[in-house]
Amino acid sequence: MLHHSSGSLFCSDQCEYAYRPATIYEKQYPRIIVTVRIAYRVTEAVLDTGAPWCVCSPEFRDDLEQHASDKVTIDSLNIRGTRYDGALYRVPIELVGDNGGISLEGTVFLPDVSPEEWPNLPSFIGLSGCLERIRFAIDPSDNTWYFGSLGAIDQD
Repeated sequence: MLHHSSGSLFCSDQCEYAYRPATIYEKQYPRIIVTVRIAYRVTEAVLDTGAPWCVCSPEFRDDLEQHASDKVTIDSLNIRGTRYDGALYRVPIELVGDNGGISLEGTVFLPDVSPEEWPNLPSFIGLSGCLERIRFAIDPSDNTWYFGSLGAIDQD
């Protein structure tokens, strides 16, 4: 596990990530893909520090509606060059790790389209409302994602 120079833990968990295209249509663009639970539903998601929020496909609608602590309709979000109207949901997100993972409440964008209208896009774990609430690092030498809470972590 990673440590600060003081010896305290930098993070509390880790997992191996996949480094591959996110869809069958992106053969030349590998992404960092991790397993997460969004509103208690397990899925693979692309880690995307450029995404303003987490993004889920319309297939998540029932899960998000059932587990949301808050919902706010927004005008639109630009996703890969296309603007989508939709809503932001505050839902439980679990980052799945080798040591049990960590849970947080995160912000997820759900486009207001049917699953048939949604292109073949992966889920995304975005910076705002999720990654900005944790400490994380990537080690590309062995495809490991390290993560933990922003609070102090006691040394084991």
